[in-house]
Amino acid sequence: MRRSVVLCLLWIGVRCAAGQPLSDHDPYKMGRLESMNGRYVLERTKRIVLAENLTFISRITGVVFLPDGQFVIVSGDAAPEVIVYNTEGQQERVLGSKGRGPYQYESVAGVAVYRGNVVVFDGGGLKFIEYRPTGEPVREITGFTEGVDRFHFMASGQILMYRKGGGTDGYLGLYDPVRKLFVHSFGTRTNIHKLLMMYAYSGGLAVRNDTAYYASPSEPVLYYVNLRTGAEGAIPIEDPDFSVPALENRTYSFKEIRTILFNVSRVRGVFALQDALIVQVEHGRWEEGRRTVLHVLVNNQWVDAFQIDGALRERLGEAAWTAWGNGLYFISQQEDDTGDVMRVLERWELRGY
Repeated sequence: MRRSVVLCLLWIGVRCAAGQPLSDHDPYKMGRLESMNGRYVLERTKRIVLAENLTFISRITGVVFLPDGQFVIVSGDAAPEVIVYNTEGQQERVLGSKGRGPYQYESVAGVAVYRGNVVVFDGGGLKFIEYRPTGEPVREITGFTEGVDRFHFMASGQILMYRKGGGTDGYLGLYDPVRKLFVHSFGTRTNIHKLLMMYAYSGGLAVRNDTAYYASPSEPVLYYVNLRTGAEGAIPIEDPDFSVPALENRTYSFKEIRTILFNVSRVRGVFALQDALIVQVEHGRWEEGRRTVLHVLVNNQWVDAFQIDGALRERLGEAAWTAWGNGLYFISQQEDDTGDVMRVLERWELRGY
């Protein structure tokens, strides 16, 4: 109860203008992280405080960039919205609205860009909705029976989607919206996989050229498939600390589920940069403090990793992440020097020696 009250008070206090300066006492102003083997650094090259000049931002569940550098933030909770921001962090417009009618959404479970347009998945209505960045609706793609956590539109118009339902078919599927069917399916859904998918942003999906890289949340393996030739492969993630329990095929109590979810390792994201792939892995027991490891893959070889723990991990742990160009972006909740809560977009670039 106390936590709920505190969170409500924090949300009420959020009203920040773009460009508002951050605190001089901010412990994250170093803006530079060195990799474990010393071959790479992540350097912060951009930091923008997000304005709320049109609408209040609630829990952010996704962010994606448009070709012109504008970006789109989606909120997937009880007040779902799809918000277009300009490059300076000002809100330009809200796409669509909450509801059950045409081009409306009950909840927003993911966002992507296709041919310059914004596409979201309505987790309540189980449909894709496409909008122009200027706000006009384009089309809906319907007929789905399970939710989607991440998705990517191929140049052909087919949709590669990371499915989060409890079925027995593959968790990664390639869907043809013209024929209205899945033409390919990849990956095996296990009991622990299904449980971890209760987490937002569990597992991962990234596409580079014709190759899709994907990961189950429950195993330290990065899979890939060339969608043009059909060639498949797997690259073990070199992480000796990765550990998940084996689950029986039975009903678990809420207490058991909570213990499992708070104490396992899990893959949380796969991000394609221009020169590398980043695989985000969460580790550690909840009461001991969790830590994030960012594994760097170049030319299908693991070359280094970044370990993030302590206060910095707490800031990044629940942030919305995305990749664009050679930058890794995330939006997190921070405080300014007066104690007001604000949303901050940061760009970190991967650089090698």
